[in-house]
Amino acid sequence: MTTISAAQTPAYRLPDLEPKALLDKEWLEPDGSGGFACGCVDGQVRRFWHGLLWVSRKPPTDRVRLVTGMEERLWKEGQANLSLSATCDADGKWHAPDVMPVAFRPRPFATWEWVLPDGRGTLTKSLMMRRFHGTTIVRYELTDASAPVQLALRLILPEEATGAPESGVVTRVEGMTARVACSVPLLPSGRAGAGPLEVEHETEKECEADPLGKLYFAPESVLEIQPGEVVDLVLTAAEDARTQLHMAETARREELTRRDDLDIPCLRQNPLLDDAERNSLAIAADQFIVRRHDGRFTIMAGYPWFTDWGRDTMISLPGLTLATGRMGDARSILDHFLNHVQDGLIPNLFPEAGTEPQFNTIDATLWLFEAVFQYVAQSGDRDFLEHYWDRLRAIIKHHEVGTKQNIHLDADGLIAGGTTGSQLTWMDVKVNGEIPTPRHGKAVEIQGLWFNALHRMGEHEVDMGAPAVLSAHWRLQAERCQTAFSTRFFIGDRMHFADVVDRDGAGQRDDAIRPNMALPFGLPWNIIPNVRRASILRATAKELLTPRGLRSLAPGSSKYAPIYRGDRLARDRAYHNGTVWMWLIAPYLRGVAFEARLVPELTDQVPEIQRGLLDHVFTEGCLGSASEIFDADAPHKPRGCFAQAWSVAAVIEALSYVVTPSREVEMLWR
Repeated sequence: MTTISAAQTPAYRLPDLEPKALLDKEWLEPDGSGGFACGCVDGQVRRFWHGLLWVSRKPPTDRVRLVTGMEERLWKEGQANLSLSATCDADGKWHAPDVMPVAFRPRPFATWEWVLPDGRGTLTKSLMMRRFHGTTIVRYELTDASAPVQLALRLILPEEATGAPESGVVTRVEGMTARVACSVPLLPSGRAGAGPLEVEHETEKECEADPLGKLYFAPESVLEIQPGEVVDLVLTAAEDARTQLHMAETARREELTRRDDLDIPCLRQNPLLDDAERNSLAIAADQFIVRRHDGRFTIMAGYPWFTDWGRDTMISLPGLTLATGRMGDARSILDHFLNHVQDGLIPNLFPEAGTEPQFNTIDATLWLFEAVFQYVAQSGDRDFLEHYWDRLRAIIKHHEVGTKQNIHLDADGLIAGGTTGSQLTWMDVKVNGEIPTPRHGKAVEIQGLWFNALHRMGEHEVDMGAPAVLSAHWRLQAERCQTAFSTRFFIGDRMHFADVVDRDGAGQRDDAIRPNMALPFGLPWNIIPNVRRASILRATAKELLTPRGLRSLAPGSSKYAPIYRGDRLARDRAYHNGTVWMWLIAPYLRGVAFEARLVPELTDQVPEIQRGLLDHVFTEGCLGSASEIFDADAPHKPRGCFAQAWSVAAVIEALSYVVTPSREVEMLWR
């Protein structure tokens, strides 16, 4: 990777994408309660998950897709018609639009702009979901035109849809009804409905054995747009579609004001960003903060298929809420998880079906400690800490004496967990009984999290009225942990840490070079001894660093997978065996920031890394957000969820480190 001097780093400027480069990019509009709309800019249904109306029946889970997409074309009876969106033929094949959009903007709402043929004007379309209402509002506006335009619309419906004869009803899916209303009359074009058509989900061809799905096409309707006129079309799960239509303008104004007010105060001092770019990142963060059915808030791990996971929530909470000044949301999220603690563990997953939470994690609860103490430090909310102090202390005690999943403090002062066949860390894939990355035993980052949690407790015990001896106890436990860690994990001849020790009994060690050894750099109490830090950062940069994050395994390893593709088993084998994860860039850059004087060559790379992350957010994948994973080998194609909470949080944190001309790193946050 070439380097850019901090003194020569220009401000980041949003690149202009050519119209053809826009078509396979994606967009996202959530409704704040687990529902969402998403798709490709060209309107093609490239994923099963694309849809104009996904609604959550038990926010933020139990989601149902009511409307998949919409074909749009300029229409005039008896004449050739031009499509504005991708169209699907009778064989289920997609075709590019006849009229390409000249621009697409993901913010503040998903917005398309077409220059119409024969100089007839400019047609603008914007799409947003009404917050907490299960309603998608599509707006069309015709400007610089001397004559009206007729637009033919054909809704694309999911395979599960059933017909409904009532006026205004689009379809029914799993007991839910989708309705449509428009501010101008919708007239039939004479083009009948079609389906079911078997179509190919283009994006999933490399990731599924059978990427086929069935779609229905509703009968086509025509609306007329006068020059200077605004036309609203509403798709809704609400019973009264006309009410949602009448509220469309108010809802748009309120949401526009809300989004305009979103900011990331700490990044105002980053010379790379202007106000619009900073606001766009704040909107990206906002998309993951959703309201649950019980009124509390939580964090969606990723769109389109993840819900709220404990681990992802705790890792991403500081970047999504604290950096953006949303202290109330942070407290609500922490309340939610702390009130579900069992035997010293927070849930890793709240299942879709509403069954009991799952406690199959060793690290989520330890990440909770850091989220809690960062929240208290930035909010000054001592009452919160006092309220939950006994619960935090009990969590530590449960780890000391042993709890679920064989999680316990071993005699050497290290935390162990799991047994053969269990997966408790973030590298948690298990498919058909196969575990591609077995990490039961004593995982390297778990020791760092435990060490940090002990010191955090020790810092505050006296303030909470406990005897000094208890604070000393936590510090003593931390010292025992660090001593054992230094002895057992460092591989002197290779200058890096083992990934796991005691995996299958005493003395068993996994020497694979993985990014987990860099995770302690993301914590204020770093278990890595000072004399080892430079070598660990250099090994991480040499073997794992890419422009989109850190690889999950070093190239050259026998399990290394350069590309994330294939059937479920192939993808799961690759998921943590080379595949790049963007969230890992945050702890790595924090380490470089803290150790800037020891690793000046890595410090010089920081501005280039930041620009690479911004390029991804604004020009790749889901425009305005950050992908979950990327191929391990160049060009590091985005994969997995197209919008991931901890990836966005990592971008925000990465941008909070500013390299000064003296090659020091100024930290704008934390």
